This record gives sequence, C-alpha cells and structure tokens, in this order.
Amino acid sequence: MDESAPQIYSDLRPVSNNAFERMQKEFLESWNKQWTLVDGILPRKGESVTINYKGVEVAIACEGDIGFFRFTVRICYGFGLKLGFVFCESEAAQTLSVAKLSHDAAHHDTARDRPSLFFRLPAEIRLRIYHFAIPRGEQSVEDIENFNRDCFLSGMGDPSGFYYPLGHNLSILRVSRQIRREAFPFAYRRTDFLLDDMDDAIKFLIAVGQTGRENIESLQFSWTSRADSWHRWEEYVQAEGGRSLMPELHVSALVMMMKQCKRLRSLRLCFEDELIRDVPPAIFMADPGIRELCSVRGIRKFDIWDPFTGYLKHCSVAKLLREEITGSVADEVEKEVKE
Repeated sequence: MDESAPQIYSDLRPVSNNAFERMQKEFLESWNKQWTLVDGILPRKGESVTINYKGVEVAIACEGDIGFFRFTVRICYGFGLKLGFVFCESEAAQTLSVAKLSHDAAHHDTARDRPSLFFRLPAEIRLRIYHFAIPRGEQSVEDIENFNRDCFLSGMGDPSGFYYPLGHNLSILRVSRQIRREAFPFAYRRTDFLLDDMDDAIKFLIAVGQTGRENIESLQFSWTSRADSWHRWEEYVQAEGGRSLMPELHVSALVMMMKQCKRLRSLRLCFEDELIRDVPPAIFMADPGIRELCSVRGIRKFDIWDPFTGYLKHCSVAKLLREEITGSVADEVEKEVKE
C-alpha cells in the first residue's frame, strides 16, 4: 500500500500539518462523539485489517491509543488511484462491520442462495421482468450524515458495491442475493444520480463499488468542493481571477473515478455564474481541472447550468466545454462509419 498518499478526513478535508488545527478537530470529534459498541472488530495498536476485491485493496490500521482519529484507511485501486484517510473509532467500525457482513455472506451457503425456478426462465425474459419491476428514477443525497454513515463508510468495506442501498422501494432487489446480483446493474442504468458537489461525487463513486461504477449512465453534480473551499481558507489562498477560483484539491481523484464509469453517457454539471460568464474562455479551458475533465470519454449528453439562471446553452465557455467533452464521441462515431 502506498504510504505517500496524502491523508484526508472522511469529509475529504486534508489533515492539517498544524498541530493546533488537528487538536481543534479532535475536540470537535469528542464533542460530537456517539458511543457505540464495536465488539472486537477493530484492530489493536500496531495491527491492521485488509479487504481485497478484484484489484481493490482497503487497509485499516490502528496507529495508537491516544486521540479519536487513531485509524488510518488506505485504498488502492487497480486503475492507479490511491486515497489515504484518517478515521475515528466509529467510522472504522462502520467500515469493518460491513466488510465482515460481506465476508460472512460470501462463505455461508444457504437455501436462499440456491438456484430458484425463476432462473430457469430465459435471460431475455428475466431482463424484461426487471425492466417492468425497476422504473426509471432519481436518487439524491437527502441527508449527508446518513449518506456518510450508510453509504460512504459502508461502501469502503464493500468494494463490490453489493450492499449499496440503491432504490429502497425496489422490492425485487430484496428477493434473494441471486436476483439482486443480476438485477442490480440494471437498476443503476435506470437511475439518474443527483449529487451536491464534487466531494459527494467522489464519496458516491467510492460507495457504489465496482458494480455501480461499471453501470452508472447518468450523473449530475456541482463543479464545487466544500473540502477545497475549506482548504483554501485554512491555507489563506487568495483567489486571483477565474482560474484560482476553480476547485483543485480532489479533481484528479474524481476524474479517475469517472473514467471507470464506462457506461456514463449523460453528465450534467453546475457551475457558479462568475466562473462561466465572467472568465475569458481561454483561461477557463486552460484550467488544469477542466483539462482533466475533458479527458473523460464516452459522454453523449452534456449539460451545463447554474443554480440561479438555469441552463447555460449560449455562452461561449459553455459551448466550448460541451464541444470538448462530447466531441470525442462524435469522432469515434465518425471513425466507425468510415471503417
């Protein structure tokens, strides 16, 4: 596991090099702490637990006995992304409890997991049933605290994404493990995911695991980052023009995750008005984060909007960005036609 990955908290804010700021974070954690029983699933000081799944490695280690943020969590993905977190006890326990559930379920054969009469139907018939049982819908983050606990932290312990709570009202996903496994990808394809910002998008793409990333087709979020804003404030970064206002902190991680969404066809981004209308197109398009965003391939429908005036179709920056992102698809189609 790469030890050089910078450490961040579960809200994606960087761990400060300033001892006083780290102490403040410890104080806030002690104030908000909810005491829970973890019944021996946490590693002790100097010990670690590793979760492996198809090229994904999650290592959770206990670094000491003092302080609340005693656990380090390092995620290494096969496609090159490495993330390092520091967790408090309850966060580490949530992740490991789901990992234990996933491990126990995988090694415990029950009658419910044996082939049912349903799977004697042809695959085409089963897919048609899923089509009627799983209507097209939307999912958003309604409660960030519940999302962090039930989705993000749990998802780290389940790199497959099998337990991600997609579609609470989709009873077909709760019939059996076999049906869930087969219908789950279809449910992702039928859902438009509406997220608040880049931080939520990163946590979401971690939480849904491999199954989710391979099947998501529609994604929406704001090109802003709470963690980036806090980091700039703490480091006294003064914005100088449009470029310095653009998020920087986790752009590379987000783009790397988005590139794993091979079926992603619809992307809708929200930009603050001053970034789109007041920034010269050349400066906007030269922003490193925007250049990385433009490297995502396969997007067929790309919309830009701001939270106050709605869609931005006619401004020059919006047109350039749309052409850059969707142009790769047009080039691929033209190449296929010529061949």
